[in-house]
Amino acid sequence: MKVHLAKNLNRIFIALSCVLIMAGCTTSHRSKVTGTISGINTDKLYLTEYNLTHEKIIDSAEVSGKGKFSFKIRLQQPQLYRLYVTPNQYVWLLLSPGEKAQLNITFNKDSMAYVVEGSTFSQQVKILNDTLQLTRKKLKQLEAQYAFALLKKENNLQDIEQQYQQVINRQRKFSIGFIIEHLHSPASIVALYQQLNDSVYVFHKATDLQYIKVLADTLSKYYPQSNLVRVLCSERNKLMEQYQQLRKQSSLLSLGKAEVRVFPELRLPDINDDSVSLTSSVNGLLLLTFWTPADPDCRIAMNTFATLYHKYHSRGFDTYHVAIFDDVGYWKNMVMKLNLPGIQVIEQRGINSATVRIYNVQQLPATVLISKNGIIAVNLFGDRLEKEILKNLPK
Repeated sequence: MKVHLAKNLNRIFIALSCVLIMAGCTTSHRSKVTGTISGINTDKLYLTEYNLTHEKIIDSAEVSGKGKFSFKIRLQQPQLYRLYVTPNQYVWLLLSPGEKAQLNITFNKDSMAYVVEGSTFSQQVKILNDTLQLTRKKLKQLEAQYAFALLKKENNLQDIEQQYQQVINRQRKFSIGFIIEHLHSPASIVALYQQLNDSVYVFHKATDLQYIKVLADTLSKYYPQSNLVRVLCSERNKLMEQYQQLRKQSSLLSLGKAEVRVFPELRLPDINDDSVSLTSSVNGLLLLTFWTPADPDCRIAMNTFATLYHKYHSRGFDTYHVAIFDDVGYWKNMVMKLNLPGIQVIEQRGINSATVRIYNVQQLPATVLISKNGIIAVNLFGDRLEKEILKNLPK
């Protein structure tokens, strides 16, 4: 009787243990977000799952009369979310299983501020976002100063350009430091994909591939099942493949390969939306350039190219400038403000376009000096470029 009772108690204990373990596992995979919102009238908030390449709505929550709301989320790995308060304003959340995050969102006129507690990665993302917003604000102020100085024909443009670049450099230094210090944190993925504006990323240089690779390699060891990390690894693999392909190709934009006898055709829309052919534009000597109007170094270079155009155009020298940019209005406005001569065209598909790949553009600005016989020189600037122009002007 005692043996039978002992066996039954043992079975009950094992069953209860399994139930408790299963309940613990289920609870550990649930995260909760609670919060308050003030300063704005809104009835509902929307939560989206964000994975770098796509975004989908996964939940919504009613806002009480006292401005309170809550979400319950089931997850097994850290995941990035956007909590939309308005269609254009949202809070970043990077939640881990089992976390109970508390949000306090406040509005003052059109500006939004928030405090997040109970979620370590979300707090790290907030630091990144706050720093970026300060950088964006300063850049917009300098852009306004630059536009005003152009309008008034003041002579402080170079000073503004230098200040602009210093702000960008500080942001890059901060972001690089954050990634190095937080290699084990998924928040560093957010740092990798932050943008200075709608078309320019903080990390936009060819050498920045090293940060993507190191971060993807590290996080894949700690969070192998994370969808966010998997997407990062996929992006790393694609970029590495493209990089290896470019290394194998005969580079059109590498020094020491000047006498290439052909050059690829380009046909892009100009400022009047007319398609302009590159090959038909080469009548004597032509400078093909790649630039972006949002970059101060590019704008300085464009002013230099304009000087060369005015100096040698009467002797058969032309220019064909390709803006790698997605905002046509901004580009047209900058072309007019800078009073840029020559052929001005735009490639709106950005750095992954066939235009960029076919000329293997690795940096902006980039230059290619072309004659009817083919490419003469590449990536020359300043005195070296002018000497090459003088050497090859039509006789």
